Amino acid sequence: MKNARIELKLKTAVEHSVPDVLDNILSQCEEQKGVVIPMPQAKKKNKWKSL
Repeated sequence: MKNARIELKLKTAVEHSVPDVLDNILSQCEEQKGVVIPMPQAKKKNKWKSL
């Protein structure tokens, strides 16, 4: 068997054995739970100021 044929067989075997949960994941991502709190970055102090 050539590599392309082996890869095709492996791909189809994995596709048939794994459930398709993409729609479920995407629908859960769209639902917003709770409140989003913005977290601005704190300004860093320059410890090595020039003299």
